[in-house]
Amino acid sequence: MTVMVAEAGRPEAREVDRAAGFCVEFVRDWEQARARFGDVRALTPFQDRRFFEEVKHPVIGNSRYSTLPIRFEHRPERWHTRHAPLLGEHNRELLLQLGLTGEDIDALEAEGVIGESLVSGA
Repeated sequence: MTVMVAEAGRPEAREVDRAAGFCVEFVRDWEQARARFGDVRALTPFQDRRFFEEVKHPVIGNSRYSTLPIRFEHRPERWHTRHAPLLGEHNRELLLQLGLTGEDIDALEAEGVIGESLVSGA
């Protein structure tokens, strides 16, 4: 495909792919895709391939994340198994692994060096 696009150009490669039965369109970004096709997440090919996965986030609620545009024979059932980490969510766990004691971490929290919220007025 890369060689064909390089040699023939995008319009010609797209027509060859379409003639072969592929649903192909070249877009530079999601905004361009949305302008041309509406909500691309609702398009049947994306749904059929489970391209988007829904993940529950404790702050923003349910959100859909894109996966890989290819499929592997042996792959995990889901790519996104949890939400992105929250600010400070793993502080204690990571600092313990780095050798700090629970008392050290408690002191850092009390001094405001680490925490789970942004410092106001910063």
